[in-house]
Amino acid sequence: MNRTAILLSSLLALGACDGPPEASVEAAKSPAPAPAAATPDVDPASTEKAVQELEGWEAIIEVMHDESLAVQWTVGVRDDGSKRYGLAESVCMELGDRGLVHDRTSVRVVDREEVMSNGGDFRAASLGGIRCASSERIDP
Repeated sequence: MNRTAILLSSLLALGACDGPPEASVEAAKSPAPAPAAATPDVDPASTEKAVQELEGWEAIIEVMHDESLAVQWTVGVRDDGSKRYGLAESVCMELGDRGLVHDRTSVRVVDREEVMSNGGDFRAASLGGIRCASSERIDP
């Protein structure tokens, strides 16, 4: 008998026993899930100061920040029909200068009017985004 047949027959025999069920063969082959990334410590005062500075930029209407989200920084603008990857990169650079960029920091630029009218769906209102550490684009 080959190893797979022996393993399967052993699992079937164990399944007939009273007690808790054994893990499946597929589960045994699957790698363990990666531990959840810890939320980095970000200084609230520095974050608030960055929000105020960014909201002073001519193109930006509103900035929202939440470290617990997949995209931590959301920048609301008026949609002029263009993608806003360049603005997202500029925001990343500003955050980096302030020491607020970590390995998973991301910035998404959204059409603020669309977000306000669609119940807060940032993805649907996305005009472009960037993962700051890698400069990888986020779509949508």
